[in-house]
Amino acid sequence: MGSMDTHDAGSDASDASALFSLLYVSEMSAPDAHEVRRICEQSRANNLRDHITGLLVFDGHAFCQFVEGRERVIAALLARLEGDPRHRHMRLLQFGPLAGDQIVVSKGLKAGEQIVTSANFLIDSEAQLQAAAGAFAPPPPGAGQAASMNALPQANVELATDPTPPHRGGNMVRVKLTTQDGKPIAGADVTVTFYMAAMPAMGMAAMRTTLKASDQGEGMYQGQGDLGSGGTWEVTIRAQQNGQVIANKQMSVNATGGTP
Repeated sequence: MGSMDTHDAGSDASDASALFSLLYVSEMSAPDAHEVRRICEQSRANNLRDHITGLLVFDGHAFCQFVEGRERVIAALLARLEGDPRHRHMRLLQFGPLAGDQIVVSKGLKAGEQIVTSANFLIDSEAQLQAAAGAFAPPPPGAGQAASMNALPQANVELATDPTPPHRGGNMVRVKLTTQDGKPIAGADVTVTFYMAAMPAMGMAAMRTTLKASDQGEGMYQGQGDLGSGGTWEVTIRAQQNGQVIANKQMSVNATGGTP
């Protein structure tokens, strides 16, 4: 669903910049949910390494991906994609250097064809919203004012796992809490929540693991929990002391081990 603007093929631009981009659509040779997850994990790692940004969309049958980066790394990515047997019937729109608000289309369009230049799309995120809503508990009346009057200094938080990186299955999780001047914090209530959003196109429901880390002394807290899949997990570390929140840190971790 969406509204969009189009431009006729043949529009040009000048004043090239150092960033290049490309867009392709392709069919998956043998649609498989596990393989799609592996492609996503591999793309995240490669793009982070190569300083590439972009968007990958999969509808259960076809891919559509837009990427942007330096000319050399985009050219290398294109070569890998064209040689990847998991793709077939690939059609490429290769873009030249970005020029302000315009993009030079250097390959893939026929005379008279139109392309989308802006759009407003509705993305199915109902499962994620429901999961988030289920975890939300509104604060009691006046809690915000009381917290602002009695708030404790925020703690420094460090997260470690055994094994490192974490994997699908059982993991030991360690959290270190220290004050702003580096002193260990004892007697806190620490919870660690791992969350992976649903992927309806792959038939995967949202996954959540919450563990309570017990005080081991010297500011170290430890707990154990199971991760139901490899991939990227959003982690929330929450620590309270004497009824006050002293830490609420969010981060992402990549787990190994593949999908269920």
